[in-house]
Amino acid sequence: MVLGTGYAVRHRPRLASGEPAAERDSLDDGALMGRLREAILRLDPTIISKEVLP
Repeated sequence: MVLGTGYAVRHRPRLASGEPAAERDSLDDGALMGRLREAILRLDPTIISKEVLP
């Protein structure tokens, strides 16, 4: 874990699409859409999940 941040460092090959830990379709994707969606819903739980990054 990166000290005090709650983030863990993972090696790029383990995050590539098709791998069990993959969170993106391509390494070209700039954002982790699942994490972004979850964060938006945490910030404003009144938003209907279909409205957030369908």
